[in-house]
Amino acid sequence: MSWFIAAKCPVDAETKEWLEESFNWLIDEMSAETLLANEVILPTAEYFPDPLTGKPGDVRRIHERVCRYMDIEPKEVDLQLYSKAMEDQVRRSKMPEQVGHPQFAYKKQKDKYSIRVEAKQAAKAESVVAAISHELGHVILIGENRLDRTRPDHEEMADLLTVFYGLGVFTANSAVDLASARNAIYEGGPHLRAGYMTEEMYGYALALFVHARGEDKPKWARHLHVNVRHYFKQGLKFLAKTGDTKVKRLAAE
Repeated sequence: MSWFIAAKCPVDAETKEWLEESFNWLIDEMSAETLLANEVILPTAEYFPDPLTGKPGDVRRIHERVCRYMDIEPKEVDLQLYSKAMEDQVRRSKMPEQVGHPQFAYKKQKDKYSIRVEAKQAAKAESVVAAISHELGHVILIGENRLDRTRPDHEEMADLLTVFYGLGVFTANSAVDLASARNAIYEGGPHLRAGYMTEEMYGYALALFVHARGEDKPKWARHLHVNVRHYFKQGLKFLAKTGDTKVKRLAAE
């Protein structure tokens, strides 16, 4: 139970510093008002009433909803479903504006954005929402010229932006599944993580999210999977007991 969790940060000192500095950067870049106004999106029928059978039409309806939750006009972003049969072709292609793993890629062609999501994830509601929101993070950060596409931590920044926009429950819960899919074509399997946030990182990022918003015990935390929820509670306890963070509270409790 939560009172048995030690007041220890769930991430190491270097990662803690990166998360806090990056979260502050997002607040400055996207505005504190946006952070406070963003609703926490949950895996419930209230936010995703459409059925998900894995069919392209279902996925596109979810894509449209996620776009709106992240303040993006859906018609500005084309969604493509990637299949294993396309693997060799995608890996050989040379698209200068492409960012990310071929299975979860963002690119810009002329005035329209395109994101590619692994088709086998389409039948998993949380995973497909997580994959789409991550790629839309690239649209916001790189497509809108907020972040240089050559920045080495651009993938983690896209992950962190999903937390900022209230979609962190999905990306945190799907961290392991998406890591496995991203790394499937490489030797080393799902534990080879060249970029992207871990469950521990998500736990602390979500703790910073509620800390900044003055929401210490949010009811939505029950939707987090057990590992992430543990790291989240650990992060909250650490912040409450030590106050050791560069991220300030933006709203009263």
